[in-house]
Amino acid sequence: MINYWKQSVAWATRLKRNVFGRARITLTFYYILVIALVMGLFSWLLYFALVDNIQTDLKDQFYDDVIENEVYAQTVDHVKDVIVGGDISILIVFGFLSYFLANRTLNPIKKALDDQKNFSADASHELRTPLAVMQSEAEIILRNKKAGTEDYKKVVRSSLEEVDKMKKIIEDLLLMARSSHKTSSDTFTKVDLATLIQKILTTMKPVALVKNLSLESELGENIMINGNPYFLEHAINNIVGNAIKYTNNGNVIVKIYKNSKDACIEVRDSGIGISKKDIPHILNRFYKVSPKKSNDDDGAGLGLAIADKIIKDHGGKIDITSELGHGTVVTIRIPKMA
Repeated sequence: MINYWKQSVAWATRLKRNVFGRARITLTFYYILVIALVMGLFSWLLYFALVDNIQTDLKDQFYDDVIENEVYAQTVDHVKDVIVGGDISILIVFGFLSYFLANRTLNPIKKALDDQKNFSADASHELRTPLAVMQSEAEIILRNKKAGTEDYKKVVRSSLEEVDKMKKIIEDLLLMARSSHKTSSDTFTKVDLATLIQKILTTMKPVALVKNLSLESELGENIMINGNPYFLEHAINNIVGNAIKYTNNGNVIVKIYKNSKDACIEVRDSGIGISKKDIPHILNRFYKVSPKKSNDDDGAGLGLAIADKIIKDHGGKIDITSELGHGTVVTIRIPKMA
């Protein structure tokens, strides 16, 4: 008995701390309350209808009024017991069902809040790291009484690099927030994929030349899609930029084609590739491949997540196939215009 009491107290304590546990109990209570009210009204109407029928059926069936009243009372009591017993059984069954349905109802909300909580924690961590670097470097240089002009310049340059990192993270976070409101179909227009890709490649060619890369394209015929050109350009630019970033002395090929229902953009590189264990997570926010396989800064891990969200908002999807040491193929599929 004592152990049972302790377990009950522990469960109540956990429930008090668990917001969704309390919400589940509350929602279950309201479900049961609604069905109890509906069932109570129905049972009340059913009871009086049956009693009236019983009274009519028994009338003049017995020569003795005492016997008639006794049979009537017994029959009415039996009907009452059946209705009450049925109501209790239904409430018990519906109680368990309500508890299950309450959990199903709250799960999407819980997942959204958990995602928001994780997102805030990851964003705080990414912003805290550059600040910690700036603070430590500033403290070290201030304690160094022999520090000269060059030492201070070095710290300032390092601080500016960290500021640029934070600026990029904040810009990505703002873009992700804006895309939630601005990639609706109300903002979509006709987009010529060949023209859009050519614009992106023109911008990225100087970056490829610095890395001694061959940046090629196979644009073929014009393919029209319905979308937001600003966000589409940002998404494709992120994917092409990643292909260049993780390829050294090789080539990156961007190709567009169409199938029966989709316009396809394929970005193929001969770079370092992605391991099989990382591919399922590579589109997640703040996910970074570890260990690092590039001398470049990996950033905050938001680029592909933003691209994935933008493409999904356009009714499309991103597929990634890769093999370590043999390059990566990223395929974007977006519904084409008829």
